[in-house]
Amino acid sequence: MTAPPAPPAPPAPQLLPMEEADLEEAARVEIWGNPDDDMQKIIMERDRTPAGLAKLVERRRKIFRDEPITTWLKVVDPTTGAIMAWATWYHYPALTEEELARGPEVGEWPLPQWYRPFMEYRYSVMKGRSHYLLGMIVTATEYRRRGAAGMLLRWGIEKADEAGVEVYLEASEAGRPFYRKFGFRELKVMEFDMSQLGYEGVDTHTCIQLAYWLLSNWVDPRQKRYEAKLLWTPKMVTPRELTLNKRMSIRYCATEDQRDRGVT
Repeated sequence: MTAPPAPPAPPAPQLLPMEEADLEEAARVEIWGNPDDDMQKIIMERDRTPAGLAKLVERRRKIFRDEPITTWLKVVDPTTGAIMAWATWYHYPALTEEELARGPEVGEWPLPQWYRPFMEYRYSVMKGRSHYLLGMIVTATEYRRRGAAGMLLRWGIEKADEAGVEVYLEASEAGRPFYRKFGFRELKVMEFDMSQLGYEGVDTHTCIQLAYWLLSNWVDPRQKRYEAKLLWTPKMVTPRELTLNKRMSIRYCATEDQRDRGVT
């Protein structure tokens, strides 16, 4: 007697560009997919009220329309069409010496005293180099641990690799383990005393960079010789040359923890 056929696998989540019509649903995911605390309400403007939702939608709409360097992405449930998770990626071009000397512009953020240290530190790390910055990833509560956030993060990593630039982000304490799984390493922990705003506690975020990723370029198009070198970050140790084949070589920089495990 033959066994009955296995049921078909459920359809895979879909990674799609976000449209302006998605912004209200995305804002709901953002508000209810994050903790309901003072930091979320005051700094991030994620208030679980109808007025708070409307305000956040308009803020996101302005960014959606006015910032051409931003890519908005969503992962949807193929069965229902609901947004499982969404993200924004910024592809910053290289700065001129004059732009770099002017320093970061905080813009219209609600609390510049909170945002400015992050921007100043990113400027000090990137030194005007082009890079991809993860604006945010947020996952709907009911869709967590389904791989949606990973799809969104991999998109940015792959785009940065294609462009030959670095990846940078800032993470909450809850998000740090997730990013470490993808090869990111912490550069600096930023703490903000909420008593400055009349609240209790300390908000902690971490500045993070992809610790090992390839900056690639054609060396000799006629011979199709391809060279890739690893970008240097504060977590890197001395690089060494690895020959993969006759056409490709990689200058590989191991991170300190990889070196300790023998992955050099």
